[in-house]
Amino acid sequence: MTASVKTPKGFAQAYKQYIANGWNAMLGNPDFDGQDLPYTAAIPVHEMLNAAKPKLAFNHHVDRKCGTCVDKHATEQLKALYLPKLD
Repeated sequence: MTASVKTPKGFAQAYKQYIANGWNAMLGNPDFDGQDLPYTAAIPVHEMLNAAKPKLAFNHHVDRKCGTCVDKHATEQLKALYLPKLD
């Protein structure tokens, strides 16, 4: 049996648009295309996303936390490998 994940119609397109517009990189390291905004600037955006589509917000929440962890604790080599994919 093959497992699959089904999302509502338009979910993938909405997430791609969210990423394309840079909303995922608000807190990211600028060396890896992040915006390096203070968390207080990101809070209103995160709140709106959480209220509008919690499942979409959760997907990004995991990436954001992983990116923060890698940025703060990884070697430069690991940062170069993973941060472009996470921020």
